[in-house]
Amino acid sequence: MEAAAKLIKLGEELQRQQDEIQKSRRKLLAAAHVNDKRVEGVIKNMEEEHTREKRKVVALEEELEKWKGLVKDKESLIETQDKDLMKLEDHAAALEQELEEERKHSMQMINNVGAHVYLIVVHV
Repeated sequence: MEAAAKLIKLGEELQRQQDEIQKSRRKLLAAAHVNDKRVEGVIKNMEEEHTREKRKVVALEEELEKWKGLVKDKESLIETQDKDLMKLEDHAAALEQELEEERKHSMQMINNVGAHVYLIVVHV
């Protein structure tokens, strides 16, 4: 009978330990589930951050392309203005040459008029 009581007592102790193990197992599963949810939340946040960063990169690339276009337009404008300036400088040089020729011609005309006046004065 004593053996039977010990067996019953051992059976009860075994059942209690199995209940403790089951309880601990449920707690571990619950904690693992909470951790899984936390990890999923972290992953979701990281994905959202990555998406935001990608959008920023795209916006910056678009801005860069816009500025490249503006720089190209300005360079083209400067090139056009340089060409126009060279044309104006060439035209100014041509006008200076023409002016110099007109001065020489005017001096020659003045000299010719002076010579004619001298001849007229001398003959009169």
